[in-house]
Amino acid sequence: MLQEISIKNFAIIEEIHISFENGMTILTGETGAGKSIIIDAMGLLLGGRSSSDFVRTGKDKAEIEGLFFAEENKELEQRLEDLGLESSSELILRRVMSILFFIASFSYVGDASVDFPHQFGKHCAA
Repeated sequence: MLQEISIKNFAIIEEIHISFENGMTILTGETGAGKSIIIDAMGLLLGGRSSSDFVRTGKDKAEIEGLFFAEENKELEQRLEDLGLESSSELILRRVMSILFFIASFSYVGDASVDFPHQFGKHCAA
């Protein structure tokens, strides 16, 4: 269960920290208050596809961090074990999105660091 989420420089959010209690949580507010942005941030924290467009204008990176209470969750324990990670009662997930180094940048750097022949051509190390 998500206990806390911290969001920095994400879309229109400069910085926010939200703590959740046990039970159901409902986000309410006026149109444009940022409810959907908080939901988008949660989705990214859980592995959703990102974009440099999410980084707040004028900032180099956005950060989302979540604290999860993971006690007695057998499925989560198994998935952590599958990844070679230890299970504990708390899990912290952190995601950083940068406008300086996005997917195109990975390709640009990767092309210069690996000699990788494949069916449609060849990536060569420089």
